[in-house]
Amino acid sequence: MIKFINKSSEINGNTIDECLKIHHSIKIKGGENLFKNRRRTTVTCVKTQFNGNSFELCIKEVRNPGIFIKFKELFRKSRGRKAWEAAKFLEGKKIPIPSKIALLEEKDFIFPKRSFFITEFIPDSTSLFQYIEDHLKKNLKRKRDLINALAKFITDLHRKDICHYDLQTRNILVKENNDKWEFFLLDLESIKLNKMINRKIILKNLVELNDLPLGISRRDRIYFLKKYQEISGISLKKKDIEEVQRISKKRQEKS
Repeated sequence: MIKFINKSSEINGNTIDECLKIHHSIKIKGGENLFKNRRRTTVTCVKTQFNGNSFELCIKEVRNPGIFIKFKELFRKSRGRKAWEAAKFLEGKKIPIPSKIALLEEKDFIFPKRSFFITEFIPDSTSLFQYIEDHLKKNLKRKRDLINALAKFITDLHRKDICHYDLQTRNILVKENNDKWEFFLLDLESIKLNKMINRKIILKNLVELNDLPLGISRRDRIYFLKKYQEISGISLKKKDIEEVQRISKKRQEKS
């Protein structure tokens, strides 16, 4: 049985139950509203109405297939619960994220079977990776303006001790608004709460952010590192920059 753990007041439980049915239908049939469908994770966009208002919701389902994974997850918080707690933490820090709507969990006897983390869907947004791929590879000025804005966003995360352990460009949403950009943080279950940012995490994030389309040049990547240092006031040693570039190159060769 699927059980509500947390829910905002924006939408009632019956409406969310209907949204889950639509989510499962999309998972089977596919289509443009199916964003991800892997062994453990499915992400969909569902449209609904409540009290005369239209909503678009993003539903992230995480499953625990097999007895070994179920047993291991028995002693952990579900990914959905981690995401919900991280969302509350980030809202307090005024970090832009899609608004949280509901958290549901389902058990198989005593074992955690799956969780659902439901948020608002941000219209006219796309992943930072896809946005650069589609719009900026050949526009140097816009590309540099975006890099400046991104460096400010990452600096704000680090100054507020946001320790995200998978800060790749596919986990940042971007929305263009009057020639400026808004960024929204995703994959919230990868955030470690109550942990101080340190040099190791900063370098890890900088490596993850180098996960960019191949059309982004080495000069662009170095420009981002320079802008990050300038805005954040954090000085990276030459060996740090070389390490970021070396690991990034190695990751790209594997992908």
